[in-house]
Amino acid sequence: MGEPAAALDLGTNTFRLLIARPRKGTPPWARIRAEQRLVRLGQGLKAGVPLHPEAKARALAALVAFA
Repeated sequence: MGEPAAALDLGTNTFRLLIARPRKGTPPWARIRAEQRLVRLGQGLKAGVPLHPEAKARALAALVAFA
């Protein structure tokens, strides 16, 4: 059919991963893998203040888990 495609949605609270392959019919994509991780990247977020170290650690752990 076709090559799989992946999409990442890196939101403030949740990171999502979707990997799907195109197919004939409805829906036009067959899901291969779908995951989401609560990262709370916006924890303590304020203008001019760097991201909280724990939030960065959760975000990195989510990306590693998606790999």
